[in-house]
Amino acid sequence: LNAQPTLDLAFETGRTDLAEIAAFAPAAAVEGVNPRGTLALDGTMSGPLADTTGTNPLRLAASGRLAEAGVDYDGTALLRDLSADLSLSLDSVTLRSVQGRLLGASLTGRLSARALTADPRLAFELKTGAMNLADLAAFAPPEQVGAYNPQGTLRLDVAANGPLPTDAASAQQLSLTGSGQLAGVGVDYDGRPLLRDLRAGIGVSGTAASVRDLDGRLLDEPLSGSVRVRNLFDRPQVEGQLAGAADLSRLAALTGDDALAESVRGRADYDVRFEGPVDAPDAIQPQGRVDLAGVQVPYESFRAPVEIPQATVQLTGTGLSMDEATIRSGDQSVRLQATARTLFPVSEGLAATDPSMTASFTLTSDRLDLVALYPEADTSDVYYSQLFAAHLSGGEIGGRSPDAMAEELYGGIELPAYAVDGRVEIGTLLNEPQRYDDLAVDVRLDDRRLRLQNLTATTYEGTLTGSMTLDQRETSEVSAASAPGSVWLATTASGRAPSAAPASALTYDVQLQDAQAGAVLNDWTTLGRLVTGTLTLNADGETALTDGLLPETDAFTAIGQSLVANGGLSLDMGPAQALVNALNLPAPALKQFGRLGGPFAIEDGQFRLETWTFGGSQFDGSMQGALGLGGGVDLKMTLQLPLSLLSDSGLPARLGGGDGQLGSLLSKLAGGDAGTETVPVTVRLGGTMRDPSVEVLNRDAITSKIQALAKEQGLNRLRNLFGGDGGGE
Repeated sequence: LNAQPTLDLAFETGRTDLAEIAAFAPAAAVEGVNPRGTLALDGTMSGPLADTTGTNPLRLAASGRLAEAGVDYDGTALLRDLSADLSLSLDSVTLRSVQGRLLGASLTGRLSARALTADPRLAFELKTGAMNLADLAAFAPPEQVGAYNPQGTLRLDVAANGPLPTDAASAQQLSLTGSGQLAGVGVDYDGRPLLRDLRAGIGVSGTAASVRDLDGRLLDEPLSGSVRVRNLFDRPQVEGQLAGAADLSRLAALTGDDALAESVRGRADYDVRFEGPVDAPDAIQPQGRVDLAGVQVPYESFRAPVEIPQATVQLTGTGLSMDEATIRSGDQSVRLQATARTLFPVSEGLAATDPSMTASFTLTSDRLDLVALYPEADTSDVYYSQLFAAHLSGGEIGGRSPDAMAEELYGGIELPAYAVDGRVEIGTLLNEPQRYDDLAVDVRLDDRRLRLQNLTATTYEGTLTGSMTLDQRETSEVSAASAPGSVWLATTASGRAPSAAPASALTYDVQLQDAQAGAVLNDWTTLGRLVTGTLTLNADGETALTDGLLPETDAFTAIGQSLVANGGLSLDMGPAQALVNALNLPAPALKQFGRLGGPFAIEDGQFRLETWTFGGSQFDGSMQGALGLGGGVDLKMTLQLPLSLLSDSGLPARLGGGDGQLGSLLSKLAGGDAGTETVPVTVRLGGTMRDPSVEVLNRDAITSKIQALAKEQGLNRLRNLFGGDGGGE
């Protein structure tokens, strides 16, 4: 003892209660474990007690027996009736001939831990009977188990060899091998049965686990496939293949929305491979095929549910594609072919900010009626073109503000930030009262900006071409909205309180060739059917939009050319009738002309006419001035009236002092050689479209012209009397 203390100990214990041994351990180390059973040991310990050189270490050699051992975990019985032969040294522990019950199922095997003081190594071989999955789930956090109600059993036969795990890094170095069997597996979701009668083989190798020959029922439909998980202990990755079928109504029921489950119909057959991180399910990339049949899904923005009789969707890993499929809603149908790229991971592809999804599509239809497609509302008999005209003119519709009505119908529309390219071709598009035949347009959507390019269509019996841009970018000076009359973007239920709308504006460059002039004016302006004939128009401009996608009057600008041909002025409208009344012109002279038009500009609420010319069957002329979008009239017109029309008008009789001599002189001129001469008559049309006024501006010029013609005619008669130009001297 005083020089080099040496221990030489032999010991033998009886069956010692494990609970009493655990009493010497720190309370935190055994909390919730509740050990039970006995341990008996027989062994020796020998060697120096203080060997500073380490050349002759203390040695322990013991063997013993565990009997009726048990361990709880947070109040749940984990191990029971465990027995094993035990070998101990200062550097290792070995359990052989292990027998017992793990979660109520049989357990056999062996376990050893070596090099405990240097580089601890673990090795075990364990085989279990059928463990109840519900008992296993009891060890998972309650928030993860939720209402899944796991059912079925799991058998395992596994072996491991490697470093004793102390953290995630060392767990990765633990080599696992083995197999297992799942049987009778069932899972609920939110109280509804999801999986039933699932069976599969399990394999474990290294840090990967696999589920093979999976077979069962998902929502009462067959399910088969396989799943493999790599890197079990560090950012596990899953890959697998599943095939089966699903009733879409049953799937919808999982949302807890009973009304949705009752309205959704259809079936999906799938054969899909997938790969991705276990801890981020939305980043898993699927590949394979999904066949849809008899699909019916409600859509609040449509009057009737969306129906897909049959379609095949190919999943590409990063996106999906769909061959041309028919999509119906009520009596309306389109054919759609679409491809979405960089859709997966969903968290990035469908992100509200900085999305990565890109897509392309082709949409075709023989006939599409948008009014029949969208829900009926209290304002269903009010068209966008009516709201457009009433808003610009400052009027009302049925005593209601057009702005408020438009906001109810179109408010809250917001363009997504996805990148989409597409082509639309529709044989006949009806958007009452407009009709577009042979409509074709290229569509480009990016960063909340919608561009309609290469637009062609037949409308108002004329040809429409051009482009439009709908822009809602926050940094844009010109943000946008839909083309006038379009409800393609009406994605909100009718009558719904609109959400806050983003700033929007419209830029456009359109051409309309040989359209019915009166119908165009009647639908889109407060001028009504002011003219008849065919309209050729080109215009480009821009405007900020209201929340209801109507142009802001003060910001509405356009420049272009307009020409009406083979028509006339409508005498049912105020200005034309006022002109007839003021000049006593024959109605046919205004009801028929060859052309009327010229350059124009819209700004500051005014439709400004540059010098417009018109050619008629009985006289020509020109006009300039402005028409207020609110119905005001300020036009200056110069009519080149033949002497006969001027004489019949009675205007000269009211000129030249009112003694009638000028009228008498004009009558003689009209009946003579000067009958083909014309006199310019300039008038101003003022007031409003409903109550116009007419004022003759060049009274003196008219008198002077008539007198000049009279003198000219008099000289001609003198020359004729003396035999021509040279005989009058």
